[in-house]
Amino acid sequence: MRIRKLAISAVRSLLSIILFSLILTATTDISQQDAIGSLFGQIYDFADGKSKQEMLASFGVICENVLDDKTEQIVQFKELCQDDDARAKVLENCDKYNTMLQTGQIEPDLNLEEICRPDFFRTLEENCKILEQEPDLEMKGIGNSCEQHKNKIISDKEFFQQIINNLPDLPQLKVHPSSSALLFLSIIAVVLILILLVLHQADANGFFFTIGRILFNLGILFAITFIFLYAYTQTASIDTSPILNAMLNPDAGNAIEQAVPSVVAVVPFIMWEFFSTIHFIVAGLLIIIGLAIKIIFGHRIKKEKEMRRE
Repeated sequence: MRIRKLAISAVRSLLSIILFSLILTATTDISQQDAIGSLFGQIYDFADGKSKQEMLASFGVICENVLDDKTEQIVQFKELCQDDDARAKVLENCDKYNTMLQTGQIEPDLNLEEICRPDFFRTLEENCKILEQEPDLEMKGIGNSCEQHKNKIISDKEFFQQIINNLPDLPQLKVHPSSSALLFLSIIAVVLILILLVLHQADANGFFFTIGRILFNLGILFAITFIFLYAYTQTASIDTSPILNAMLNPDAGNAIEQAVPSVVAVVPFIMWEFFSTIHFIVAGLLIIIGLAIKIIFGHRIKKEKEMRRE
């Protein structure tokens, strides 16, 4: 009897974890822009003024490189570099133009003269190699962010978030419900429920009472997690300057080590990105349903015990 109760308790706990993961997976849908932008916005807010200015200054250097004439000249070749057919067509048209020009069939054209000059395709090949080796910052939207910040259209914080979102080496983050993960968790949940049913040895009232406990405890877990994360993200006073310093100088001494405490303090903010109002609503529903099941079947179990005594 004691072993059976311990087994029921173990399965109940494991099932609670699986259901928590299942619900969180099914209701989580955030993109890189939503999560990374919001997270780094928090990091920016909690950093000191000096770190902010140094980070903005480093982004200013990026803007200078993006907006200078050389970069614009390179970017204008982007389409030709990515389209072999278009490049071949331009070469063919230039050959025809030069032939007709030499035979006197047409007059010189300024636009065609610029495109079909002898060193054009050599320059094109060089620029294509540069585009292959270096990130296309203009395509990533950094150029627009630089222009907007320069013209005071966006704030320093918005500029910081947009640059972070558009950095070419930023890992792409897309968290959305995965059908395979949902299926896997659902199968495990069903298996655990069947095991729970077997352990109750045809005691339907005891089985449903246990299900009620699981749902109630699951609702409480969601509610506590939601409230804790909300309270933390609204009231926490942390210093994220070491994170910005580590971003600026990742190879400088113990910059990474100094940033570790700040990273740990930011973890709840990362977790908060996975929670939304829907999780609080789910928590309320689980508590109500679980409590109702516990009351109904708890009352039946009590009546059964009274009948046995009689």
